[in-house]
Order: sequence, then structure tokens, then C-alpha cells
Amino acid sequence: KFDLRTFVFVRSFYPLEAYLHTHHYARLANKPYDTNQLTNNEIVLTVNAYNEDEEIANRQMRIYQDDLAFELSNEYNNFDYELMFDNLIDMMSELFIGLSKSIGSWPNSSAYYAIDVMFDTENVNSSPNFIPQSKLLEINFMGDWEAARLGSKSEDIYNQWVEDLITCLCTTETPNTNRHIRLQENWRQFRLDYRK
Repeated sequence: KFDLRTFVFVRSFYPLEAYLHTHHYARLANKPYDTNQLTNNEIVLTVNAYNEDEEIANRQMRIYQDDLAFELSNEYNNFDYELMFDNLIDMMSELFIGLSKSIGSWPNSSAYYAIDVMFDTENVNSSPNFIPQSKLLEINFMGDWEAARLGSKSEDIYNQWVEDLITCLCTTETPNTNRHIRLQENWRQFRLDYRK
């Protein structure tokens, strides 16, 4: 059992200027999922890193995005990670477009959000590819930087994430389109190929 930690950098809510960063990682439950042991938090919860018991917290396993795509492709026939991620972008775009309409114009509303999602594997579409549907779990305002570091495959990836965050929120520079997907209606028509 796992959830996916993603990051959205928001420069403005109205007009909406928000970017889903391509750096993301999975957090796994400490023990294999078992419906006969639903009272065991290490089986049920995908976030054990904040457990008061340091031994349990240190067992929190994270899988970086490339490794996750590989593992899921091995587990499920016809699994399509790229389409799963595209569906996630659709969900995030709808979420932030809706939020922008209710939050309105605040000149100093830039922030970043750590957003956790799970994927429904039971109610997938009937296409030839296996594409789990994303389900929103939680939105964290200004999420934990240490967790972002631990979820990075290398210190260089983490440092790039920090640089991108600062560039996006503290400058007017255009974010790198290989690492940022702008959240907007019809985003697929406007994006550059971030998979290069």
C-alpha cells in the first residue's frame, strides 16, 4: 500500500499561476497490506515517518518516481505510468482552478503545497492500458522540507527541487518546463514535453 507525495508551487491564485513539480515519490506502509490486520498502523498507514516510536518512523520506505514506475509496471500488466500521471495533472488542475475562483486575488498568496494522493486500482477504466485513478488524500500548506529531501533519490535532485521552489515563488523567471507542469484548463494543449 502506498500514497504519492506531490508538490504544487503557486505564484498566484487569481489569476491562477500554479505548477505541479515533476518531483514526486511514493511512501509505503511499513508492512504488507492485510485486510485481517486493519488495526495495525504499520499496515494501514502509508505515513509512519512521524511516529513517536523512532524505530517505526525510521522504517518509513519511500520510492522515487522512476523506481515506482518500474515497480508498478512489473506488478500490473499494461500499466501506463504516464497516463496515470496525466490523470493526476487533470485532477490537480481541476482542484486549483476551483480554488482560484473561491480564494480570489491576493497579491502575496504565493506558497507551495505538498499534496498526497492514492490510486484506485479497483475502478479503473476499460482501456487496454491499466491506469489507476487518482484520489486526493490531503493538502499540506508549506509541506515538510525534510520529507522532500528524504523522498529524493539523490542530494542533487533535492537541491534542484529547492532551487525550483525558490525560483518559482521568489522570482518572475519562467519555471523550467521540463520540471513544472502549469495547472490550467486544457493543460495538455499548452505543455511542452516534460518527459524528455
